Order: sequence, then structure tokens, then C-alpha cells
Amino acid sequence: MLVGLLCVCAIHFGCDEAIGRSQVTWHPIQDSLSVDPEEAIRVAWHAPDSVPTFLETFSERLNHRIVTATIGVLDGEQEFVFGEVVDALFLTDGSLALLDRQAGFIRVFDQRGSHSYSVGGRGEGPGELDFPVALVAPVAEELWVVEGGRGVHRFTEKDEGLVFVDRLDIDSYSVKDACVSAGSVIIHIPSHVTEPDQAESAYGEVLFSYGRDGGRLSQFAVPYRYSPWLVATRMKRGFVTCTSDAVVLLAFEFQNRLDAYRATDGQLLWHASFDEIHIPLLKEELRSDGRLAVGIDIRRGGPTYHFLLSLTGGDGTPVMIQYGRRAQQEALDGVDRYIVETYAVDPSTGEGMYLGEDLPQVLTLTKDRVVFLHVDPFPRVEVARLPSN
Repeated sequence: MLVGLLCVCAIHFGCDEAIGRSQVTWHPIQDSLSVDPEEAIRVAWHAPDSVPTFLETFSERLNHRIVTATIGVLDGEQEFVFGEVVDALFLTDGSLALLDRQAGFIRVFDQRGSHSYSVGGRGEGPGELDFPVALVAPVAEELWVVEGGRGVHRFTEKDEGLVFVDRLDIDSYSVKDACVSAGSVIIHIPSHVTEPDQAESAYGEVLFSYGRDGGRLSQFAVPYRYSPWLVATRMKRGFVTCTSDAVVLLAFEFQNRLDAYRATDGQLLWHASFDEIHIPLLKEELRSDGRLAVGIDIRRGGPTYHFLLSLTGGDGTPVMIQYGRRAQQEALDGVDRYIVETYAVDPSTGEGMYLGEDLPQVLTLTKDRVVFLHVDPFPRVEVARLPSN
């Protein structure tokens, strides 16, 4: 009986150091969630009985897209050989800005897919990019490059192209993603600590609204309540996208969950989960020297598992959430291969549908255009126009 009690305590509550250094806790823990999992909107993997017309029409438009450019080569001119493309954004003249995190460059291509120019480059000087994570445009002709640990680089569109303006310092680190809501920039900072004396706590908000001047307007969303900070940071980390009616959606790397918040007051509107998505549990344990170790064990569970790949759309379109499905044995053997599974969700209600395995990763989505990222056998970008409704 004693052994059974200790196991339950370790798995569900973490207990204390009296258990010993073999203590292991698996996350997520239901008591640490800020929502009741039983109240989640379930998005069916199989064909649901009824699908909103909004989503069905969108799915048809995606399937009938008209490819206007394909950008990227295995070997050739440097500007077309991509490393790790993490975001894309259409500029006011219709050209496409691609953010290559590995190279540290923003590559700009015209509507035919020809390279126009590049800005940035790896470094810590003015306009240089160290670890960029997202592109956002608070207003027309203004581009922000959000970095993981050095704030925001601001560029403006001129006749000669994107020109560096200045850098805004963001009072935090481990920035993960960003989007624009009603002219303000929502930045996802899962590791933020609200007060200096909270260094060992991780109950703070993870979504922060900034004005065009770089001043913080508000902060909201506490998706996971747990200490120590190292664990909670991982459990709150994910991607964001903003809708045209000031709703911010946040998906999580280690939770099968999509939350919708109202940007004006931070109110949680709904949360959804997705059938047949199996994300590995986060493992927390003490090492022999007493230090905390945090990671995952993909050997637990079935022969396949999922990881969060992207979250896009919402500005007059459905929200698209994509997961990569990997075979457990291939991952253990070091084979870097996965299948993209795509869901579309109505951002106003949380209702959704499964779109299948035929779509590559979406980098950006507007009312009439979509940009896909293909990673196999080499990184390349597909730009397409969506037919009218």
C-alpha cells in the first residue's frame, strides 16, 4: 500500500524531497491547468455530423489554390538556399518577406518569386538578427522582427526596401511568437516573471500587448499553474495568432489545447482539444546531484506521437493548427521525417474540422493568399492565390 501511495503522489502531485531523488512527475497535471479539460470543445478527427459552411468553403479554396511562385533550391544562389524558415509576411507592394532563422536574414521576393534584396544577417549590431522568431506588421509599411531574447527590431518600408529604424527592448526573454491585434502587438513570453521576488514561481501571464511605441499595454493568460519555473515555462510555451476582431489564440507544445482570449480584457473565451493528437508528456525528475531535469520520453505511449508545428490565420479566415506526426521508432533511430496533420477552427466558436495530411506547413495565411513551407527533400516555399468564395 505504501508503494502505491508514493507512486500516485509522485505522478500527480510532485510531492516533496522526502520521496527521494528517484521522484518523477509527468505533466500536464490536471490540477495545474487553468481550465477544466472536460469543458474543452472537441474537434473531431473523423468527419463530424455538421461542419460550419465557413470551414467547408475554406477547405475547398485551399484545395483549389493557384500556385504563383515556388522559391527555394537544394543547391544554387545563396538567397534561394534556405536554412530554417520560421515565418513569412506579405509587404504592402505584394512582395513576400521570408524569415530564415538559421541564416539570420529576411529574404524579400517579388510576386514572381525573384529575389529582390535581403536585410539582417547574424549578429548583435543594429538591424542584425541573432535568434529571430516572428515577423509582424502593426501597421502598413512597418515591420517588426521579434527575437527570442533581444527584443524587437523595427523596419520601415521605403522605395529602396526595408530600412532598419531601431530596436525595442522587451523586459523578458524566451520570447516564442507574436501577432497583431487591432494595431497592438501581442508577444508570447512563456518564461516571464512579473515581479523580481517571483523568480522561483511561474504563475505569471504569458501574453503581453505592446503599443507601436514599444510600451507595454497589458498582460494576460495563465495557462498552467505550477512551480518550479523551469517546468511551467515548458508547459506554457507555444504559438499565437490574432484575429480581426481582437481575439488571440494560443496553442501549446506540450498540451493538446488551443485557447482563445479576448485581447481587450484578457478574458478566456473558449478552449479546444483535437482528436487523435497524442503529444508526449513532459517528464520532471531530480538528478542524482539534486538538480532538476526536464524533458520528454517518446517511448511512452503508442507507435506514433505528435508535436505542434504551426498556428496561423484568423484575420478573416479560419485558424489553422498543424501538428507533425512522427513514428516513434524512426525518431529513436534519428530519422527526421514526419507527416503534417491539419485542423481548421472557427476562431469565434472553437468549432473545427480535420483537413487531412495533404497540406504542407502553413507559414502565413491571408484572405486571398497562402504561403506553404515544404521541408522534404530541401526547404522551399510555395506561394499560392486562393480562389474567391
